[in-house]
Amino acid sequence: MSAILNWGPLKVAVLKGDSKSRDLIVVSNYDQKPFYMVLHSIGTVTWLEKEKLLWSTSAMKNVVYKFLCCNVSDDYNFEMNDNDVADQYRLVYRIQRFQRNFKWWWALWLWSMEVTIVNGYIMLKRYCELVGVAIPYTHHDFREKIAHALLDPST
Repeated sequence: MSAILNWGPLKVAVLKGDSKSRDLIVVSNYDQKPFYMVLHSIGTVTWLEKEKLLWSTSAMKNVVYKFLCCNVSDDYNFEMNDNDVADQYRLVYRIQRFQRNFKWWWALWLWSMEVTIVNGYIMLKRYCELVGVAIPYTHHDFREKIAHALLDPST
């Protein structure tokens, strides 16, 4: 059970002959929400056929779902380095989720603490991968150890 869907118009414009900008390329695509990208160079702008497993309520099992994706948005999604991963790690266990009405600096302090914890975890993972050792903690366990250390420094 599979389907190929094209979710909307793909528009590409190339600016040629401008002395200040050499071959500026603008890509516009409406997938589930508008996507715009301004590039200086790209080989081609094409559709890629992608697959993912989705749960089918009628078949009561996971089925392969095929869909079309613009190569520019696919490159953007999978070549953002660790920006997206760091945001996901930080937002999974937000400290400030249920807290409101604090001083203006409290939100900044909690955000910086969350970012520091995430950066520490990513550094630990990278170090363990470089050295070739198993990563000792999951993301949740790492945060739990930090919380215990903050609550009781003797631990």
